[in-house]
Amino acid sequence: MKIAATLLIALLFGATVFAQEDHSEFIEGPFATPQEVTETCLLCHDGIDKDLMKTRHWNWLGDENFGKQNMINNFCVSLPSNWPRCTSCHIGFGWKDESFDFEDPNNIDCLICHDRSGTYKKSQT
Repeated sequence: MKIAATLLIALLFGATVFAQEDHSEFIEGPFATPQEVTETCLLCHDGIDKDLMKTRHWNWLGDENFGKQNMINNFCVSLPSNWPRCTSCHIGFGWKDESFDFEDPNNIDCLICHDRSGTYKKSQT
C-alpha cells in the first residue's frame, strides 16, 4: 500500500517534473515499436514497472476486486461492452479484450505520460 501511495503522489505531483527531464542524450531512436521505447526506459528505471503494475491505475482493480474491469463506472460505463474506447486511453499497449497481459512490463506505455514532443497520442476509437 505504501508503494502505491508513493507512486500515486509521484504521478499526481511529480509527473510534470519527470516528464520535463530531457533524455535525448541517453536515448537513440528510431524505435520500430512503442514497446521498444518502454524496454529502453526500463533499462535505467529498473523496478518502476513492478511498482506501477501493483497500482489500480494499471490493473483497474480496486478493493475486493471491484474496479473498472468488473463493474459499471461513471466514465466509460462498462468495460466489457466498450473495450476499444475504454482501453484507448489506458497506459498499456494492446489492451483489446480480456486476454491483455497485465504481467508483461513491455505492455506499459511510458510515453503516454512522459512524451516531451507534444505529438504522441494513442489512437482514439
